Parts: sequence; C-alpha cells; structure tokens
Amino acid sequence: MAADRSYTGLRVLRVDVDKQVEALREPGATMRSTLVVFQGRKEITRSVGVTDTDTIRSSVRRTLI
Repeated sequence: MAADRSYTGLRVLRVDVDKQVEALREPGATMRSTLVVFQGRKEITRSVGVTDTDTIRSSVRRTLI
C-alpha cells in the first residue's frame, strides 16, 4: 500500500517485535500482527490478527478520507 499512489499521505512504520519491544509499549500493542491506524496522533482503528488484504486496506483508507 505504501507504494500505491491511491494511498498518498500514508506513512508505514514497521516494527520488529523481537528487536524493538519498546516500540510496542506506547501504542499498547500486546500481540504480533497488530495494526494500529492513526490520523495524526489520534488512533482511528486497531486490529489484531487480521490478515485479509481488503479488510486492512479498508481500515487504512478510512484515515485518508
């Protein structure tokens, strides 16, 4: 999605949960496969364990509107 031009303005931050444990604390991610979508500093949506591409795209797209 980061390379898809229809997602202009999207910033993707990837965290290696084995090496960057401290990066999980602030957003309160307690499990692997946690997707937290922010608009600015406001959390818009959160999902855990979701792997369906369409569901993930839909969650992200809501923040870009």
